[in-house]
Amino acid sequence: MTDEELLKRAIEFDAGPPVVFNGFLVPDEVNPSTLSPLSDHIRVVKRRDNPPGWAILLRSYCLSKWEEWVIEPQPTNRAEQFREATRWPTPQAAFEFLERWRKIEREQFLEEREGKE
Repeated sequence: MTDEELLKRAIEFDAGPPVVFNGFLVPDEVNPSTLSPLSDHIRVVKRRDNPPGWAILLRSYCLSKWEEWVIEPQPTNRAEQFREATRWPTPQAAFEFLERWRKIEREQFLEEREGKE
């Protein structure tokens, strides 16, 4: 099976650790596997909602299009509004949003830290 065929079958991607972990900024060059358990990594996961979409998850939280982490309800309790706010049509779209969010999160963390010094 080719890499392209494997990617078509993939339903989950490890997107690495969050920008801030245990109150510290995570440098870009850190090897994510040495930083935290896999459960603390952000994941991009295919959800078989109706319609299906890709979610950005950290434990039981979803990153919304409003750049807020919200608790993901059980599948039968996911309202249409929730799905619209937390689903992307492709894993690429989810990763693009996640990278923009990470940049903003990093900048905000640094601004807050500078304000405290």
